[in-house]
Amino acid sequence: MTTYEFWREIASGDVWAVELKDGVVVGSRGPLHWSEIHPSFLESGYEYDADEARLVDARRAEFEPLDERSVIMLAGSVE
Repeated sequence: MTTYEFWREIASGDVWAVELKDGVVVGSRGPLHWSEIHPSFLESGYEYDADEARLVDARRAEFEPLDERSVIMLAGSVE
């Protein structure tokens, strides 16, 4: 099953869009500019990169998933 999430890089606070297939990172896009952060973009608004995904997956412990409410608040707080 394919799912899409926003992840925040813990050290920098940067937000990435992540595509997962059966829990494995297969695509990622980031870091995202605040204007690019919106839940409606997750499934079809980003060009996910497989090479970048491998790097994100290798550093998975350095990221935390964000829930939709946090994403909306984060994007709204920088407008």
